[in-house]
Amino acid sequence: MTAIFMSVPQAVHFAYLMRAYPPCPESIMAKIMRQNVKESEVWHGNRPKTVSFDGLHALEVHQQCTNIRDMVCRLLPMAESACLRARHGLTEYHDHATGERRYYFDRDRTEAIKALSDWLSPGHDDIPQPMMDLLVARHFCDKHQTPITIRDVAEMFGKSRSTTHRRADEIADRLNKLEMRALDLLTPAFTAICEHGHAIASH
Repeated sequence: MTAIFMSVPQAVHFAYLMRAYPPCPESIMAKIMRQNVKESEVWHGNRPKTVSFDGLHALEVHQQCTNIRDMVCRLLPMAESACLRARHGLTEYHDHATGERRYYFDRDRTEAIKALSDWLSPGHDDIPQPMMDLLVARHFCDKHQTPITIRDVAEMFGKSRSTTHRRADEIADRLNKLEMRALDLLTPAFTAICEHGHAIASH
């Protein structure tokens, strides 16, 4: 079987990453692919040597990535879909005249984080909704680009640092399990052989 991606997590990661790039010539596409596969943190252990786009030109790669994002929304329940969109959605930025660069989540990623916050809220009556929003965002954000610290969250909402840390750990545990479930649910569709004789992912 020929698979485009080595794994389901790699396929989802790359599909959302490609939203940042417009369709472009083959040579540029190859550079983007190699660089981002090299820098990606979605694998553990030995990194795969390649992503096989054999037989696909740049526009077909973009279309395949669009199809993957559509499958995340179409095949998964709301919470599982939101979890992958929050994990792999884009972080954009704005450069101010002062030279400061401010990062922010794009609209889809923001909506996914809000949906997860609403989903997690029942059973956490001691956490105000804006605080839940921040704790969910903290789980998915890049700690260097958009740092959200436990201390800042605790001070903002008048909570103790230990209580906030405990709640953050509980939320992270639920979100990690939800993300694993989302990937498991996608695996049958991603590893199935399509009419062109290849699968999206090998496992």
